Amino acid sequence: MSRLRQGTLRVGYRGDDIGMTTEQAIRRPGSSPTGARHWMLMVASLAFASIAIAQPLSLLFSLLPFLGGATGASPTATGWLLTGFLVASAAALPVAAQMGALFGNRRVLSGMMIIAIAGACITASAHTVGPMIVGMCLAGIGFGAYPVSYALIGEYLDERRRGVAVGVIGGSLLVVVTLAGLLAGPIIDHLSYHWVFWMCAITLIAGLGCVQLMVPESTRRSAGRIDWAGAVLGGGAAGALLVAFAEAPTWGWRSPGILTLIAVAVLSLALWVPLERRVENRGHMPAVSVRVLMRPAVAIATAIAVISQFVFYSFNLVVAYFVEVPDSMGYGFGYGVTQTTHLLFVNGAVGAAASFAAGYLDRWINPKWLCLIAGVLLVSASLPLVIFHQSPWQVYVFSMVNGLGMGLAIVGVINVVLRAVREEDAAPATAINLIAQSIGGALGVSMTTGILTTGADPTTQIPTEAAFTAVWYTATGAGALVVLCALLLLRDARRDRALA
Repeated sequence: MSRLRQGTLRVGYRGDDIGMTTEQAIRRPGSSPTGARHWMLMVASLAFASIAIAQPLSLLFSLLPFLGGATGASPTATGWLLTGFLVASAAALPVAAQMGALFGNRRVLSGMMIIAIAGACITASAHTVGPMIVGMCLAGIGFGAYPVSYALIGEYLDERRRGVAVGVIGGSLLVVVTLAGLLAGPIIDHLSYHWVFWMCAITLIAGLGCVQLMVPESTRRSAGRIDWAGAVLGGGAAGALLVAFAEAPTWGWRSPGILTLIAVAVLSLALWVPLERRVENRGHMPAVSVRVLMRPAVAIATAIAVISQFVFYSFNLVVAYFVEVPDSMGYGFGYGVTQTTHLLFVNGAVGAAASFAAGYLDRWINPKWLCLIAGVLLVSASLPLVIFHQSPWQVYVFSMVNGLGMGLAIVGVINVVLRAVREEDAAPATAINLIAQSIGGALGVSMTTGILTTGADPTTQIPTEAAFTAVWYTATGAGALVVLCALLLLRDARRDRALA
């Protein structure tokens, strides 16, 4: 019978596993069927927690137009629900990674989830946009759970199982993105938007319970203190870029506000790099190790994270706009919201399946090759649509190809990072990768919106066919950059083997 002793779950195992702690059972791959089940339960719990944490953001994409009318807020004000979430998550990710090393990864994971629960409850009970923005910012802080989750995977699982775990978590994120649009509509139709966020809170509470029961605490601690200066500068740079990309379609890329935000980001980064080097040279723990970040594999994987998320968000946004164009325009299919949601569901479902599969393929295929395959698929999804977009089945097929490439990219970049860094550097390195993904997604939405708005017909305000084609060309070029970066990763791997 299981019992809790000194904060560690102890399970009665048979044979040589009798009396082993959860940590020991997980650290000994295949020691017994019970031990094998236990690491799977740990991964399943982390995956469920990931789904719960991503729910508010995923549902927000579907709810933004509705929330403006429900609260009487302007589009600019409701846009800050998303912007506030992204900025808060960018600020929280490196701090959470550092706190996990100092105080224990499971403890910090639980704390991030509690903050996210508070945010979901505030958003669910709010009737005006102001408190909702506060709630979404708190939910964004909950995103700090992701780097500590990857740190737990790096600490307790060997390389063979680590790839599977990353695939499961990556697939889980795409599952929640896929299901969010399908769930939000029926809940609003039969209940209200308040219940959408109460559902988020309930799921987060259940996820927190799973973490407490099935995830062991870290056995290692780092000495030192939180590098608040580095966290503020790094988070400020990322936050300034996210706000700039989010507001650029409204303010204009050449507006003083956008140029100021970009200047703030550049200045913050210019101050952040020497600061982190100085902290590290003094033997203290920096918010993010510049030495680790500048490793070729980590730097290139971060670039792939930015570009692949750019392609993913750009592709899905332009497809959603395209299929809803009235067919009387000579292009588009006149889809309603439900049909568009089904199309995006197919994209996400294929991506989730690809992520799950990529986790198992990691045993036999180097994740750098997965990044290359992902880049080829992203190009293969966007380029044909420049010519072949006359029938719905064509859009469905290429949307599935895009989802397949995105699923491989999500798992590939994280596994490249985890293989390239030491165990204690896993959390900050993955935190930077996740921030890069947010920046890439925000840039993709901003540029796509700008191209479609600029290319809209003056009479109907509907984007022209040439505007859609321009976005597909842009996504194709970005996919080609993913291929180039993956080739650089493979060249770096061959050079390492030659030196060895």
